[in-house]
Amino acid sequence: MLMMKKKLSFYLVLICLFMPGVYILNAQVLVESIVAIVGNEVVYMSDLENTIADLRRSGNKTPGDELRCQVFQEMLISKLFLDKARIDSIIIGEDAVDSDLNMRMNDAIRRAGSETALVEYFKKSMVEIRRDIKKSLIEQETVREVQSKIAENISITPGDVKRYFSTIPKDSLPVIPARYEIGVIKIDPPSNEDNKSEARQKLLDIRSQILAGKSFNVLAIMYSEDTESAKKEVK
Repeated sequence: MLMMKKKLSFYLVLICLFMPGVYILNAQVLVESIVAIVGNEVVYMSDLENTIADLRRSGNKTPGDELRCQVFQEMLISKLFLDKARIDSIIIGEDAVDSDLNMRMNDAIRRAGSETALVEYFKKSMVEIRRDIKKSLIEQETVREVQSKIAENISITPGDVKRYFSTIPKDSLPVIPARYEIGVIKIDPPSNEDNKSEARQKLLDIRSQILAGKSFNVLAIMYSEDTESAKKEVK
């Protein structure tokens, strides 16, 4: 499990570099998308951004990219444990978190000032807020249970592990294949003023041809960079 965490940390920096591209330009709406899949567990962009927003509201001043990577890493590790719980059939009942849930709800209402203020703060109903907090508590309890089961029969210390592996020749250690995927949607804008001018002039030329009566369908086929769309007749 420790090795899994280290491998995750190595690749998180690369993954985080591509995250800013999921926003709609000139809008305040976040495009919902899946940013990671761990086994059968899914990390949604909205969950990531909402967690970051909550940390910001609580006063966290960590730089943006660094905070995003930290939160993303914690979410991935949590999903690793949750997927392990699924494999091992570890189930935490809702009644196991009821007392903690009531305490969290009361504390949230107290800090907000009232139920109305809490609803306004989260932009959700009390039922939705309670549901989300319960889900989070169940996941936290599940992670703790998995961690406990993993460590229950371990009697060695981290120092023992380090000393053991330091005695093994590096060329004798097996190579563990990487098991991850990174998907990137990339759009290359003009990189300088010359390219911008060239692109603008090209658009003006196409516009002039359309105004002169040339078929839009023909121009779409000739100039479209989306080859699949270009094949379709514009109606």
